[in-house]
This record gives sequence, C-alpha cells and structure tokens, in this order.
Amino acid sequence: MYKILLVMFSVALTGCETVESVQQDVSAFSDNLFSNSGSEEDAVNAYEKAQEAYLEASKVRKQTTSLNAQQRSVWAELESDYQKLVANPDSAADKESIFSDGTLAENIMTHSLEFIELTAKAD
Repeated sequence: MYKILLVMFSVALTGCETVESVQQDVSAFSDNLFSNSGSEEDAVNAYEKAQEAYLEASKVRKQTTSLNAQQRSVWAELESDYQKLVANPDSAADKESIFSDGTLAENIMTHSLEFIELTAKAD
C-alpha cells in the first residue's frame, strides 16, 4: 500500500510547481481514495434496492427444497453480505474496497440474481 502511495506521490510531484499544490494534490488523492462515495440519499436507495433483491432471492430459497453446492455457495455469500448491510445500512452505497468499484448493495443484488438464475436452471 505504501509503495502505491509513494508512486502516486512521486507522479503528483512531477506535475506540480509549488509545495502548496503538492499538498493539495496529495490531499485530493487521499480524499478520493478513502472517501465514502455517495450521499445519504444514495445510501438509502441502494439499501432499499438491495433489500428488495434479497427478499426476492429469499422467496426463491424458501420454495427450493434442496440446494446444490454452487447454490449453497452463492446463498452463503448473499447471506453474509446481507448481514453486513443490516448491521450497517449506511454502508450500502460505499465501495467495498479501494480496489473495487462495487458496493455492498450491488454485491447483494448480483448474488440475488445469480442465486435465482441458478435455482431456475436446476428446476
């Protein structure tokens, strides 16, 4: 991680003329890197969409008597992500990591759709 920041800092230095502009560039870079993306309204919308997707997958799960290994795996990931979301609803629109553009809500929606598709194929 430090190597990445060092490289980014050195790249930022080459395009800057003053110490103040270097500080501004580094500050802007770190703000973008570690900030929570999205507003409160985005988080609420993402939470609602993720909850709706989970409920749809949950209905399919209740109608399915047995799951194969792939379905169990996807369901376990979905359950884990959903528990994280319920524990912290404000994190719905936050990026999962600095290396990913995906959010927790997007992962829940993706896993829900994948589970529903796998279940439909199995029938």
